[in-house]
Amino acid sequence: ESKNESRRNTAIVIAHGIHAADYKAKFLTEVASLLAREGYTVVRFASKLVEKKRVAAYQAAVEAAASSPYCRFVTRWVFGGVSLGARIAAAAVHQLHTGAWGPQ
Repeated sequence: ESKNESRRNTAIVIAHGIHAADYKAKFLTEVASLLAREGYTVVRFASKLVEKKRVAAYQAAVEAAASSPYCRFVTRWVFGGVSLGARIAAAAVHQLHTGAWGPQ
């Protein structure tokens, strides 16, 4: 697999911090833009939900992205975030690996 193919096959899901306004923060926007310019599919979403419900929102964002034509080549998913978004990403990965992924 070439470097470009590897990037095309990888989607990176990035969640913002505690405030929904963080979604538009300069740092997060620049990171997403850089990754996209490098050839990765980048998924971002905004959520005003409380922490417990944000995991479900994260899952919904991933599932919506997975069914999108933009992700038709994606075989690898990277979950990440900033501050609370990183904790939500870790919780989503845990649920995915323990079989708890899906409607709660």
